[in-house]
Amino acid sequence: YQGPIHTWQACRLQNVCLPAIVSYVTQNRGDKKSESHLYNIISHPNDFNMASYYTVLDSSADAAPFFRQVEPGDVARIAALEAAGYPEDEAASLEIITARSREASGCFLVAIKPGATGDQLIGFVNGTLAKGSSLKHETMSVHDPDGELLCIHSVCVEDTHRRKKVGTRLLKAYLAYISQSTPQATRIALICKENLVGFYSACGFKMVGPSSVVHGKDKWFEMNVDVRDESCNDVES
Repeated sequence: YQGPIHTWQACRLQNVCLPAIVSYVTQNRGDKKSESHLYNIISHPNDFNMASYYTVLDSSADAAPFFRQVEPGDVARIAALEAAGYPEDEAASLEIITARSREASGCFLVAIKPGATGDQLIGFVNGTLAKGSSLKHETMSVHDPDGELLCIHSVCVEDTHRRKKVGTRLLKAYLAYISQSTPQATRIALICKENLVGFYSACGFKMVGPSSVVHGKDKWFEMNVDVRDESCNDVES
């Protein structure tokens, strides 16, 4: 075990579940038992399964969330979080979220809270790929699998889990995940309202300026991060 960068590279070569590993490294750094478990996952990838990962995280009644790719059964819950987290004129519809999860599933990451009564989806980040270097309404409306610009559409956490660093850990895991799993993506961009500029800056994004995109009634600002930037591999929130 040599830290998150080496771990990501090893897991990528072995086709191990990258979001789960990054979440595991972030939550258990310094714990010798956890590091040993991680070494076993990397050394024996064919024996790795998510059930064993859940068991390790659920050993505590207050187990930290972990992150994984979207699954078809997640869509209704994601749409509900989207509707609760954004004004009506800004929230993506169930149809749009379903399409994104189907066409751009590799640009989708969800946060799962383990519990004695089952796992609960408490947050998500989703995006699509586009051509170009900056965000425009038309480039954010469709997914281009060959695009080099990743457009983040939503960063959403259930209200009862906010202000607990879930959003920060989720977004940083997402940046690291995209930097390794989507090699054609050179830049990750988003638009946000002024009150969220500080949050995204703390996660590594840089201000571009006011956005030309009109979405709802409020003013938006474009921010981005270069995938090669070291912040895209900083998963120690």
